[in-house]
Amino acid sequence: MPTLLEGRDAIIGAQTGTGKTASFALPILQLLQDAKHSKKKRIRALILAPTRELAAQIGKSIGIYGQFLPVSYTVIFGGVGQRPQEEALDRGVDIVVATPGRLLDLIG
Repeated sequence: MPTLLEGRDAIIGAQTGTGKTASFALPILQLLQDAKHSKKKRIRALILAPTRELAAQIGKSIGIYGQFLPVSYTVIFGGVGQRPQEEALDRGVDIVVATPGRLLDLIG
């Protein structure tokens, strides 16, 4: 994990159930917890997932791993109402887990 905690890129591949999500989510949570940030909530980490199922799974894991940390997150994907996702972003979150399509919709 030192590579990730230093902010360097990493490519991680392994079989299902081996901890890939933890390998990037835990360093992100550690870095966000340790970093000083302004009172204004803004996105400090973006995680892209190719499918809504994977985005939801990653979001659930972040919720579990970070449940006792002062770090907020939201999951954004298509096929559901866009307004609640916009409201979550307006309130401010530290981590956004998103699928590319819905992210582009919200940016546009």
